[in-house]
Amino acid sequence: MLQTTIWVHLPSYDGNKSNNLANLNLNKPLYLQILHAITEVNENSSIHGLIVQLPLDSIHKIDTEKVTNAVAPEKDVDGLTSVNAGKLARGDLRDCFIPCTPNGCLELIKQTGNTSMLY
Repeated sequence: MLQTTIWVHLPSYDGNKSNNLANLNLNKPLYLQILHAITEVNENSSIHGLIVQLPLDSIHKIDTEKVTNAVAPEKDVDGLTSVNAGKLARGDLRDCFIPCTPNGCLELIKQTGNTSMLY
């Protein structure tokens, strides 16, 4: 399986701000650029998952819920979209992407043989 990682850097997240600023359109609000990048990933069939690293930029006011919900639920690796978080909260585990840490915990429980705790 081919895995691709696409990084959308925000200028305040690392020490190399000048390089990141060169990739930003300073005439367009930052959150619109982030939403555009997410849309491109959503529409690219060769990319199978997307992680939005939180917290978002603290210098620019960016609506975290709007950004996380822009991710297509089927590509939401962390389960942060409202759709996937709701399915996880309801225990609808067969129809959503389970984030790796909770999924690992579920797998460890299964390996104990005591699956009564799972459902």
